[in-house]
Amino acid sequence: ENPILYINGHTVGDTTVCEGKPVSLTATGLENNNNDYTWSSLKDNTENAGIATGNIYNADTETSSEIKYKVEGTDLFGCSGTAQFTVKTKPYPTVVANDTTSCPGDISTVKATGNADYYTWTWIGNDGQSATSTGSNYSEILETSRQYKVTGTKNGCTTDTIIVNATVHTRPTTTITSLNNPNESPIVMCYKESDVLTANNDQ
Repeated sequence: ENPILYINGHTVGDTTVCEGKPVSLTATGLENNNNDYTWSSLKDNTENAGIATGNIYNADTETSSEIKYKVEGTDLFGCSGTAQFTVKTKPYPTVVANDTTSCPGDISTVKATGNADYYTWTWIGNDGQSATSTGSNYSEILETSRQYKVTGTKNGCTTDTIIVNATVHTRPTTTITSLNNPNESPIVMCYKESDVLTANNDQ
């Protein structure tokens, strides 16, 4: 009688993971600690036979793909059995987010672009507590600079955190001086008197 083999507990199974997530396939079914297993794979209608031996195989999840793995095992009596397991690998979304600048009291908007299904923003608010918002854009009135973190998620795969800096610049201080009375403030002029006024700022 041919042995009944399993991969991760299934005669025919599957799993879906994000790119780069490790997937270990374990074959069982042969008795007496027999590890006479041979692995093969099928990707894009191309079969690769004999890719590994032994009861454990680490699936390829480095690129978005669907790979069907088959293990064949032979028992001590020369009888063989097989099991199959499909590993589907999903890509991470592409997310781009750039720093922004504003002046105190102005509305500051941070933006994320890409192909994510949704975006999550986190930051530390004025009260010192962590805050969260969803959406590709987030706007608020800032008096001081703030750092945001954003991630994008698509089909259950979430990107690494992107740091976005919202820098608030100090408004310049503008002064006006008189050519006739350079040290006078406020500037006082007589009727029909001419003068040259110069505006200056500290930035």
